[in-house]
Amino acid sequence: MITETINRKIFLENVQDDPVSAIIFVQNYVGVDFNGPVLYMFSKPIVTFAPGDTRELGFRDKMCELIGQVVSIVEEVPDEFFKITFQSGMTLTLPLDQESRVQVEAGTFRSDRGVTDIVW
Repeated sequence: MITETINRKIFLENVQDDPVSAIIFVQNYVGVDFNGPVLYMFSKPIVTFAPGDTRELGFRDKMCELIGQVVSIVEEVPDEFFKITFQSGMTLTLPLDQESRVQVEAGTFRSDRGVTDIVW
């Protein structure tokens, strides 16, 4: 069972059925663009392939594999993780625990209105 959180609801309202259109690599963080709305991750994200996909790729290549992927399920466990599962079975996890943080925020989400809707 997936627990409903306000962050999960806001995220889904903004990205449902939109594919990842770009991955933004910046010196200290990564952004995932969903045709306008952007998820910025300051804690190092974790990307996993669909079950059965045994490819061994580096971090950058794994992140780029998300381009074109469409969100299927979003899970959030406050202070633990925010996890996006895509229709292909790939997952993108933003760790929210204190040990994973490199600054106060683990990540932010900006809607296509240019407003920061979520701060973890």
